Amino acid sequence: MEKRGSKSIELIGMLAIAGRYVLLLLIGIWMYYSDLFYKAFFVLTAYPSSFIMSFFYTTSILGDSMHLNSEVIQIIPACVGVSAYFLLLILNLSTKMSFSKRIGSVLFSFAFLLLANIARIVLMSELFMRNLFYYDALHMLTWYALSILIVLGIWFLAVWIFRINQIPVYTDFKTLIMSYKKIKKSSRKIHSSSHRLGYFYMKHQPSSGLRRKKKC
Repeated sequence: MEKRGSKSIELIGMLAIAGRYVLLLLIGIWMYYSDLFYKAFFVLTAYPSSFIMSFFYTTSILGDSMHLNSEVIQIIPACVGVSAYFLLLILNLSTKMSFSKRIGSVLFSFAFLLLANIARIVLMSELFMRNLFYYDALHMLTWYALSILIVLGIWFLAVWIFRINQIPVYTDFKTLIMSYKKIKKSSRKIHSSSHRLGYFYMKHQPSSGLRRKKKC
C-alpha cells in the first residue's frame, strides 16, 4: 500500500507540472487570438503616460494614439509590451514554487514592467517632441534590443525578493525524469512481489487429486 501511495504521489506531481504547461499554452493561444490583454494594458500604460506628459504638453488619447500638442504617437502592441509580459509569465509558470509565491511574483513582475514601460514611453515621447535625430535608433535600442535584458532583470529581482530556488524548465524536467524512474522502479517491485506471492500460493496449495490406494 505504501509503494502504491508513493506511486500515486509521483503521478499527481507529474500531472501538476503538465497542468502548468497546458495552462501556459492556453494563455498563449488566448493572447494570440484575443486583443483583450493588449487593450487592458494599453489603458494601464497609455493613460498614465499621457497624464505625466500633460504637465508639459496638451495631451489626449484617441484610439490607439497619444496626442501631444499637434504630434501623434501611436502606441502599438509592441509599445505596450505584450510579448514581454508573456515572457515573464513563461518564466513564472515554468518554475516550481508555492501558489502564494507564484501570485506574488507575477503581480510584482507585471507591476515593475508596467512602471518601466511607462517611464520608457514618457522618455521616448519627450525625445520625439524635441525632434532629436537619434530618436529612432534610441527607440529601437531601448525596446527591441534591451527588452529581453529588462525582462530577465525583473525576473532575477523577483527571484531574489521571493526567494525562488528553482530553475525554469530545468527543475521541472529533472523532477519528471526522477518521478518516472521512481514509478518504474515501484512498478517492478509490485510485479515482483505479486509473482513471489503467486509462487508461494501455488507451492502450498493442497493437491486436489485423490491419492491411489496401494493394492495388498
